[in-house]
Amino acid sequence: MDENRELLEEFVADAKEHLDTVEDDLLALEKQKDRPDREIVDRVFRAVHSVKGAAGFFGLTNISELAHVMETLLSLIREGEIRPESRFIDALLSGADHLGILLDDAEHSNEIDIADIHNRVSTILAQELSPEVKAEMAESVKLCDMADQDTGFEISAFTLKTVPARENLYVLKYNLTQLDQSGRRPMKLIQDLLEAGHILDAKIRLHSDDLRPGLPDEPLLYDVLYATGLNAEEIGAGLGVFNEFLIPVRRMEEKTQTDLPAAAESSETGTESDAETQRLVSLLSGGEHADTVRLHVDILDKLMMLVGELVLIRNQKLLKADSANPQSFGLAKRLNTVTAELQERIMRIRMQPLDSVFGRFPRIVRDLGQRLGKKIQISVSGAEVDLDRTLLESLIDPLTHLIRNSCDHGIESPAERIQAGKPEKGTITLGAWHDAGQIHVEIRDDGRGISPDFIRRKVLQKGLKTEAELRQMSEREILSLILIPGFSTTDAITEVSGRGVGMDVVKTGIESAGGSLETESVSGEGTRIHISLPLTLAIIPCLIVLSGGNPFAIPQISIEELVCLYEDDRRHLECAGDQEIYRMRGKLLPMIRLCEVLKRPEPFTEKVRAEIAETYGRTVEKNAEKSSADAIRFAVLKTGAGHFGLIADEIAGTGEIVVKPMHRSVSGLKIYAGAAIMGDGRVALILDAEGIARHAGIGAFQSKGEDRFRKKIENEALQDVLLFRSGKNEQFALSLSLIRRIEKIKFSDREKVGENEFISLKGTFMQILRLDKVLRVSPCMEKEEMFLIVPKHVFRPAGLLISEIIGTQRAEMEPNAKTCMEDGLLGTALIRGRMTLFVDLYRVMEKFTPMRAEIPDRETSSAEKSKKILLAEDTPFFRQLIKTYLESAGYEVETAENGQMGLEKLENSRFDLIVSDIEMPVMDGWEFMQNVRKTVTQKQLPALALTALDSEQTRQKAKECGFDRYEVKMDKKRFLSTVAEMLSA
Repeated sequence: MDENRELLEEFVADAKEHLDTVEDDLLALEKQKDRPDREIVDRVFRAVHSVKGAAGFFGLTNISELAHVMETLLSLIREGEIRPESRFIDALLSGADHLGILLDDAEHSNEIDIADIHNRVSTILAQELSPEVKAEMAESVKLCDMADQDTGFEISAFTLKTVPARENLYVLKYNLTQLDQSGRRPMKLIQDLLEAGHILDAKIRLHSDDLRPGLPDEPLLYDVLYATGLNAEEIGAGLGVFNEFLIPVRRMEEKTQTDLPAAAESSETGTESDAETQRLVSLLSGGEHADTVRLHVDILDKLMMLVGELVLIRNQKLLKADSANPQSFGLAKRLNTVTAELQERIMRIRMQPLDSVFGRFPRIVRDLGQRLGKKIQISVSGAEVDLDRTLLESLIDPLTHLIRNSCDHGIESPAERIQAGKPEKGTITLGAWHDAGQIHVEIRDDGRGISPDFIRRKVLQKGLKTEAELRQMSEREILSLILIPGFSTTDAITEVSGRGVGMDVVKTGIESAGGSLETESVSGEGTRIHISLPLTLAIIPCLIVLSGGNPFAIPQISIEELVCLYEDDRRHLECAGDQEIYRMRGKLLPMIRLCEVLKRPEPFTEKVRAEIAETYGRTVEKNAEKSSADAIRFAVLKTGAGHFGLIADEIAGTGEIVVKPMHRSVSGLKIYAGAAIMGDGRVALILDAEGIARHAGIGAFQSKGEDRFRKKIENEALQDVLLFRSGKNEQFALSLSLIRRIEKIKFSDREKVGENEFISLKGTFMQILRLDKVLRVSPCMEKEEMFLIVPKHVFRPAGLLISEIIGTQRAEMEPNAKTCMEDGLLGTALIRGRMTLFVDLYRVMEKFTPMRAEIPDRETSSAEKSKKILLAEDTPFFRQLIKTYLESAGYEVETAENGQMGLEKLENSRFDLIVSDIEMPVMDGWEFMQNVRKTVTQKQLPALALTALDSEQTRQKAKECGFDRYEVKMDKKRFLSTVAEMLSA
């Protein structure tokens, strides 16, 4: 039974090969309505005829009947009875599609209903046939041999008429049982027959004409009515039929002498016909050999796997090769050379031209153009470019979706195009090329383009982004929003659009194949979509990293760059909210620690991210005191348009790995893309950048990796605040940027020292601060479970006691400083319908029982109050807080968000003092001060470093860069006293 299935599979593969070019040829014929190319018509006819002839042999009646009516319609075009107009081409294309469907399930094809397409083609034939042709098709002609004996075959007069006069008719008789025993397979016989002529009809003399169960044991006679340009002797030599098994058939009009017009035609093209005849005889007799061979895909996959194993052995051998032993080292080098060449050759076998994918799009564009009432043409280039078979298959759905989008959303109607001054017919350009070890595919159209304003409206309408978020985005970032899940430019569900599949599915499909996608568009001019893919996914170059002593592989295509942070650079690694980030060249890069991902099987929640950020945040504060031996190394990985940093224990090096699929029991672990065996025999799991990003929950960074925290750092008007209650009457607010963490405590665990309260947290006694002790507010509501707010930028272990957390809210940066003001408050604002008091946390800590001697107040002179101060601080809250402190002391203050802006302010205005943060984007405090000291006019300008960093090393560096004084955030009295001293000096 396996052999019989193999026969059927051989037929299906051969039939599909014949149909591969039919679609392109029919589309070409449609453009040649007036003068169709006879060669193209013949090629399509032969393809359909070949499918019909072989299908009849296997008893596949549906395939045979459908191919027969298509063949008849093609005969009318070939004979000039009808022209290849669109309605005829439509029917033939639909017929070819149905043949493909039947071939996909050939074993059950007779059970599939083909009535609709069969009737469609038959109706066209009935409508278009002239009375003469109808009569010829209805007339049955009984065929006889040269002795007027019945051959057992009858065909229509029309079929007989279509056989060229120069071709001879024969009845060939085969015993298929003997043929199979001799080693000549039936499919090979049919292929040979179709190569040298036409099978007009065939009969199998058996109780059942269905050969799918297999060849019987008794004699199986196969009679073929055959038309060919070969003579009897040539047929005998090429097709193996002699004497009584080869019966010449007499045409009804034939006379005893050769037909003169046919002879004349033969003499005119004698040389050409003789050459073709000799070629066919040579081919059939084995004189010529095909330069290609058909292989099953499983064989290639197995061969690729074996080459992969050889690559591993090569790697292991090279590791163990002893360079001191010339013989051993020479063998290792030879093995390396041979393996590399074999690997390259096998990779070529896996490569297939893009034509198999690109070839389907002219048909899609044609059909969509007709359905949408648009005139669209497609220009294809680079179809000969080769790509790995697996990647080729992964391209089909994304490219189809993009082409459909261009037709539906991109190209305008003819009237719209004329009104816009464009040609009536729109153009889609599809191209591919090799570059830098990658395949690049580009889809362009000259349509209406994508309007950023339209995208903004749609995004807001669907609630995918807020207005504040959209205001912060560039046009390129706005354009990338078409890739986010849930976005669609259409509301109506049609056959073409609104099918529930958006561009995010295209993006996911491309990225799952290791590729990337970029979109560019100019409103009114068109859209360009660029896809980059690796050449293969079978053997890939990787970066090897270690975590917990175990190796992991990161595909190089996912890596943007490698970064190593030494002591001076670690200051850019910090925490923002619940996420660890790194400020790299003015951009915010979310950081993921591989060790944390590996030990947490569930996707990260905000709470988990906050715990991780807090754990490593304490380490970050001490980084300045670490040695360079503790350098932090990470890889910057790209996921579509976004990036993130992956911190590993160690970067081991690079190498080529053979990709092996994950076992199905662990295939649900989306942070892995596969596995590989290393040269030392260890198994390395291949990391999936997209899966890690999803697991760690950093999707907010997918638009240039900054959207989530840029709002907190760069937004001037709004600030994220925590809303909470202490007593029963008031609602308080505190900037999230000031909060290190919030601890839930048991109130009964507190201890008292005199009037002061303390609680033990993580091995440290922390002082409890109560707002009602320093502000005129209602007493704190005491419960068994309460919360302690632990602030940032303080070195005194203390926390603010609160009774209830209301939630977080975006609020105005400048609260009202006139209503309900007292020392310890920044102002008030209306939030969630209630008056909310903004707490000056650092002043509250100063007013509470100090743990060190107070710095005595120093009165500021009127001369000092007229001074002008430049404040460089990137965090909006601290910029506003410090500015408020300075203005309350009577100073005039101008602010800058970073060192670069600070330099610009210095060029245009005169200042008496610089107060600068150290850690800032674009240009940090170190570089800012070095630039200030380079200019002659600014050399004597006093400068104060105000930062959260507090180590002898950073203090020394501040002095070397040009800062005169150094203060740690945030002691209001000490800060103002230092400012006054510096201005009076």
